[in-house]
Amino acid sequence: PRAASGPPSPVTVDVVDDALFIGAALSTLAGVPGSRLKIQRIEQGWIPYIASFDDAADVVILRDELGDHVPTVLKVRALARIKARPIVVADEMSDARRWRLVDEGAFVVLDRRTSVQELSAFLVGRQPPPQVERPAGCVASRLSDRELQVSSLYAGRAAPSSTVLAQLLGIPVASVRTHLQRARTALRPGGSTSSRAELVSVMREQGWILASPRRSANP
Repeated sequence: PRAASGPPSPVTVDVVDDALFIGAALSTLAGVPGSRLKIQRIEQGWIPYIASFDDAADVVILRDELGDHVPTVLKVRALARIKARPIVVADEMSDARRWRLVDEGAFVVLDRRTSVQELSAFLVGRQPPPQVERPAGCVASRLSDRELQVSSLYAGRAAPSSTVLAQLLGIPVASVRTHLQRARTALRPGGSTSSRAELVSVMREQGWILASPRRSANP
């Protein structure tokens, strides 16, 4: 005879959010009797989070574009590689950005209008992730992790020089320039990338970076 099955296992959740809204809301929901959620960790930044990266939860909720030097797409890649399910929550989201994140491994991409109950439905499997079609004009380009990091930072709101990027990442300036040139070449089907302004425009249009800089969580 088949043994009686027990209650479903809880879904463990990590939250990486510098505003702390998501973690607080989910912690309250997880405390409700009968909840299948178990909040494992809440961190304000990606760098402290990856200190224990091997212990990532079943689902990791990320706020889009935290104030660090690791692009969200790269975080999504890293989580997908260790079989965690990344959920990205953004203040705003273009169709290109949503598709890019899902294409790179995000389980679902949500915006701030999503209620905590809707988020919970995705977490425990009551709501399947919606299908995301590639928008017209989006190119299925592939960048290496370092090419993605260098080009995203170079095209970011701080607009650092190659020398500053080399110091930040701890690599030679020549390596920064090589990664940047390879990224420009890979992104070229989406438009010219010969200038910084053109690179920024293409990366925004293709969903690699936010269409507009995110406002700081701390005024």
